[in-house]
Amino acid sequence: MITHSTVTPSESQLAYPGWRVVAAAHLGVMVSFGSLLVYTFGIFLKPLTAEFHWSREEASRAFALAAITIAIVSPPLGALLDRVGPRRIILPCFAVLSTALLALSAMDGSLWQFYALFIAIGIVGNGTTQMGYSGAVTSWFDTRRGLALSIVLAGVGLCYGLLYAAKPLLENRFGIFLDPGGLTGYDVGLLASIVFAALLMGAVPAWRAYRNTLSDGLTIRV
Repeated sequence: MITHSTVTPSESQLAYPGWRVVAAAHLGVMVSFGSLLVYTFGIFLKPLTAEFHWSREEASRAFALAAITIAIVSPPLGALLDRVGPRRIILPCFAVLSTALLALSAMDGSLWQFYALFIAIGIVGNGTTQMGYSGAVTSWFDTRRGLALSIVLAGVGLCYGLLYAAKPLLENRFGIFLDPGGLTGYDVGLLASIVFAALLMGAVPAWRAYRNTLSDGLTIRV
């Protein structure tokens, strides 16, 4: 009797199934909240203020609300990713994100409606970014884990590159000019507060983990 054994490709081979997961995650990150909204908010800021007669500070506050919401929601969202898996989180998050982005096109000029949509985007935002895919990707790799994650993260840069590659088409056909303009003092302060909040959200758990490790008598090699 002749038996045929199936040899599973290794991580160093392109036929390895994990690379298909990486490709899907790369495309997902490319059209995620972190790629689409973060890179385009400055582009649409001036047209929004001109169309609805908002001040720059009023319009920018929506992005701050989304960032604060993401900082609050990310820990429980990460716990849900661990509990139910990425598929049951990523797909609903993309559905809500897409619906909110479509709803932005139907706004009637209400500033509170604008804020509410950005809060909704903030609730599901990180579920569409690399946070949602990292667990699935790392479960497929041991020796090539760093390369796999770097390819996933490259989706953000590819989105930005494609936007500027399409700059002539966007300007001539749709009237969208990819020129965010210079940052005001308010913008710099807003960005600094967002970066500080993000660092604080990451530093506090990391410091607690470090203290717990030392209390257990373990050492950390850098």
